[in-house]
Amino acid sequence: MESFNNENRQGKLADINELRRELKKVSIKEDYAEGSGVAVDYDKENGVIYVDDSMSNTFILSGTGAGKTCTVVLPLLFAVIQNNESAFIHDPKGELYKSFYTLAEKKGYKQIVLDFRDPSRGDSFSVLKMAGEMIEKGDDRGKELLDEFLSSISKSCASNEDPFWHLSAHLYQKKLSEVTIREYGNQALSLKNNMVLHRYLNEKIGSRYRARDYYDSIDAECPEKGELLEIIEAPTDTKKSIYLVVQRIIENYVQNRGIENLVSSSTFSIEDLVKDKVLVYFITRDETSIYDEVTANYLHSFYSCLIDVAERVYNGCMPRRINWVLEEAANMAQIPEFGKKLSASRARNFRWFIIVQSLQQLQSIYPKDSRTVIDNCNNLIYLYSSSLEYCRELSEKCGYKDEDRRKPLITPYELQHLKKGEFLAILDRNYPYLTSLPDFSKILPLKKTTLDSIPLRETADQCEKIDTRKLYTSKLEFALSNIDLSSVFDDDFNSDSKTLEEKKNDVNMFISSLANIYMRR
Repeated sequence: MESFNNENRQGKLADINELRRELKKVSIKEDYAEGSGVAVDYDKENGVIYVDDSMSNTFILSGTGAGKTCTVVLPLLFAVIQNNESAFIHDPKGELYKSFYTLAEKKGYKQIVLDFRDPSRGDSFSVLKMAGEMIEKGDDRGKELLDEFLSSISKSCASNEDPFWHLSAHLYQKKLSEVTIREYGNQALSLKNNMVLHRYLNEKIGSRYRARDYYDSIDAECPEKGELLEIIEAPTDTKKSIYLVVQRIIENYVQNRGIENLVSSSTFSIEDLVKDKVLVYFITRDETSIYDEVTANYLHSFYSCLIDVAERVYNGCMPRRINWVLEEAANMAQIPEFGKKLSASRARNFRWFIIVQSLQQLQSIYPKDSRTVIDNCNNLIYLYSSSLEYCRELSEKCGYKDEDRRKPLITPYELQHLKKGEFLAILDRNYPYLTSLPDFSKILPLKKTTLDSIPLRETADQCEKIDTRKLYTSKLEFALSNIDLSSVFDDDFNSDSKTLEEKKNDVNMFISSLANIYMRR
């Protein structure tokens, strides 16, 4: 494919012949790939894409209508699949799923779809269920995973001015989860059950809340009892505010039955994402931000779980490279600790491709860390920006023709007037390169499918629903255990034919019946 005449320009622009020696070939005509990565050049005659196979993270800036999908994203994912690598893909509207499902199926990929547009279909995954299974096996990392997940979803309500509220909400959710584990077992862990438990414990019976009664029934040696009391005994207004924050957080995950099922059950395991070559699609809504936080927190959870597997099984480094392709990354909510993820990924065999429409969008999501995000990407692909300030910064980054720094190699005006398909590539430790690539949607051997090919998911409850009557019955049993029935009933009580033990059973059944009648009121 014809590219800009870099050889006739003064200054240090990259020479394509030298650059090609560092790039890897991906064939369109044959099932052959030397590597994968962002496309930099294209040999039309031989049907070969030249890609950057390095472990560098890539930041891709492309305003609306600049052709980023057809020019950059399609050849990137094509190369990933041809090279048998895995990918997590943020896929607004499901366009990338429709483009690559058939090809990936042909190549033997396991494909997982977390569909936040229509949560009644596709796959599901419960972080809490996974944490519960680990706790049940005596694995302390389950408690860490539980705490990390609850912390990340609580940060969605974080305030830079006053972190008290989201930290308190995190602590309260943690206590609810511990009550669930203690009373119902690890498999009952879910955000829905946390909400059910919260509402039950905060019902008032006379002048006392159920939470206080439950607290009194807990063994004094229980290590979490003190922290639970801090919440129960908090001033009324403070407690109400904490509860409102918790309800707001959990409602994101349970207000839609499909979403509730998506996050409360699992159709695959984390191990499946490692042993197989896999594509995980996060299909999201671009017309509303209602589930942006859910998506970002789940991406964060997958990352943490995969890091754990890498540390336990593979000495810290994944055997198969995993690519994180974030189309319209600035339309997601903030990914927790994103800067740390980018800086630590290379050693884990992770690589990121962050695609945004404008720097202003990125800055609005990461007001303190947007520069950190960009600086952790050693590759830059620029297609278009309306920001003259950024074009000036980028022009200066490319260098000058003269020693007096008066004649830039690429002017801000040129950067703002690149044609569709043209872009600037600045690869790690290489000189900038101006290139032009074709519309790959017309070239790649892709057979498009529809979102209707995503199978409907069984929506029956797959996480045990807690029965709050058990807590009330436990309270009665606690009180009953402190009563010496032998001092109340003598041997000839009511019937000489009944033993003392039978009389005790009669009383127990009577009290349980009263409890059931009360709970039905």
